[in-house]
Amino acid sequence: MVLIAWTEAQHGTKVRFVGAEYKELFSLLNKLYDNATRGAARSQVGSSLDTLIIFVVGHFSHEEKEMIAKNYSGYDRHKEEHTKLLKTCGGLQIGFHAGEAEVTVEVGNMVKDWLDHHIPTFDAAFADALNS
Repeated sequence: MVLIAWTEAQHGTKVRFVGAEYKELFSLLNKLYDNATRGAARSQVGSSLDTLIIFVVGHFSHEEKEMIAKNYSGYDRHKEEHTKLLKTCGGLQIGFHAGEAEVTVEVGNMVKDWLDHHIPTFDAAFADALNS
């Protein structure tokens, strides 16, 4: 089941590496969502969750390095948004592997809503700086 589909109109940032990485991120998120909502084995859901979080950490790190390199004035606020999401996702990951949390439709919708807000609000704002 597809939770989120990447479109240039909604998720494009005019920063080549960001678009490419978001396409991969969306694919991994959709795989996790599909596994979780169709009743895949817990080990498969956990593996998909771990793969997605590892990718997100790498993506955020890449964005942040580029923002620093370009001396982007919105870096601190942008990083704060990344940190908040990683804290939430890290808590879910720990809870999931401890048997105390599940990847649910609500979790998927929370991440989708975060992306639908973050990309046009935060990522689109850094396009000029990162492309300079």
